[in-house]
Amino acid sequence: MNERSETRRVSTNPQAKIAEEGVVVMAYGADRFHAQAADLARSLRRHSPSLPRAVVTDRTRDPALGSLFDHVVLLAAGTPPDCRAKLDVDLYSPFRRTLYLDSDGIAFRDVRFVLDRHEGRDVVVLGRQIEHGRWYGDVATLCRLAGSPSIPQFNGGVLYFADTDLAHAVFRHARELAGRYEELGLDRFNGGIADEPLLAVALAAHGIAADPREGDTSVSLLGLQGEPDLDVAAGRASFVKNGRHVAPAVVHFAAEYAEPDSPEGRYYRAARAALQP
Repeated sequence: MNERSETRRVSTNPQAKIAEEGVVVMAYGADRFHAQAADLARSLRRHSPSLPRAVVTDRTRDPALGSLFDHVVLLAAGTPPDCRAKLDVDLYSPFRRTLYLDSDGIAFRDVRFVLDRHEGRDVVVLGRQIEHGRWYGDVATLCRLAGSPSIPQFNGGVLYFADTDLAHAVFRHARELAGRYEELGLDRFNGGIADEPLLAVALAAHGIAADPREGDTSVSLLGLQGEPDLDVAAGRASFVKNGRHVAPAVVHFAAEYAEPDSPEGRYYRAARAALQP
């Protein structure tokens, strides 16, 4: 029996079949992550109404998630509350082609173009290749571990992958590396492991580089300069980040921009209010 047949996916709809494409979101742990997933689903329903949505969660009886997602998938019991679950996302996804989005994002326009753009590819991360410096750990050391001159540096808030042998091999490799996290000297993230450096090594080891076309897909507000032009009802997102103008389909409200009580969180609060029924 192969790993795919031992998948831990459990849908609340036992008649549901694997669909061709869709968006997967994860919501587990604190209440705010479930609320964020619901907000993201509302934005996807507004801007990508025909694109199926699935949530991987520890609360399959949550009525809000059940009404906003087409598939509710049970998270395996005992999963740590860090980023480890993201390394299992290929096993949880009910789709043949998946766009994964972190729950603290909001879609400001249709995201289907991302699936169309990457059709035929196995795994896609958005960012750039790096050869030295520090990113969760010593980059040169991670390159040697991967057997590659460089590794992809990317934002793990968005991933594309297909139900292919190569994609599953990448995620399986990252899961194996997770067991060596301390040994590899990688920085802790929110008290646990970070998925990005593990996936970076696995991707590089399998010859997959970062895709640089991130400015129109999903971009965080970290490094924001000036006031952003964000109007989820009008389908408009535009801002300057680290000296570069971007107009992403999904705004990733990471770190302080997702905090409900922070001054920077006002952008998220405004988008959330505009999405309420």
